[in-house]
Amino acid sequence: MAFVFTGVLLFSAAHAQVPDLTLPEVMQKVDRKDSTYNLGPTGLRGFIHVSRRPGDGPNGTMTEESRQILITVASPPADKEINVDDVILGVAWGRSSMPVPNFE
Repeated sequence: MAFVFTGVLLFSAAHAQVPDLTLPEVMQKVDRKDSTYNLGPTGLRGFIHVSRRPGDGPNGTMTEESRQILITVASPPADKEINVDDVILGVAWGRSSMPVPNFE
């Protein structure tokens, strides 16, 4: 069970706390060679927190707790809008004047 409190996810004692990648001190500790994923055909690669608990998917690598993506590589075509060390907090499809919702 997860609870949202001022943008930080707090988990029950059974779960480790997910890192807040918007904090510079947390961002500096990220192993940029571990748990990074290609983000489709965008030219981006990003760090996504994964659990390392036994039973959480193959090799204990589930990302379902993660709510942020730290950009570790920015190449064309997305590099004109997104930079290394940007943090993606949510996505909206199409053009809209509505605020972009955070990942849930």
